[in-house]
Amino acid sequence: MRVSVIMVNLNGDPFILESLASLSGQGFKDFEVIVVDNGSSDGSLEKIRGQFPRVKLIELGANRGFAYACAAGWKESRGEDLAVLNNDAVADKDWIGEMVAALDSDQKIGMVACKVIGKKKQ
Repeated sequence: MRVSVIMVNLNGDPFILESLASLSGQGFKDFEVIVVDNGSSDGSLEKIRGQFPRVKLIELGANRGFAYACAAGWKESRGEDLAVLNNDAVADKDWIGEMVAALDSDQKIGMVACKVIGKKKQ
């Protein structure tokens, strides 16, 4: 497994579904998705289970904070590289592939950051 994508969730319905769908459309395929839930009560976990059965869910049962949740996901990850994606972000179809290409371009590179582009209001 090359990449583990960790996503922290707290009552992310409905935007987390769009975020997970964007990961399903990635051109790069050697990755897993781990959603760490901070005690959601909005039904988002049930929707994730129903629509994205391959997503690994870690349920913390209470809001332990973003950093704690990321660390919990990291402990369960199998990837050589880690990526963190906010539950309201939509990833470009080349997001993971471009990150891996940047990391592979020079062995001195240990971290990459991505450009975030906001959605236009309609």
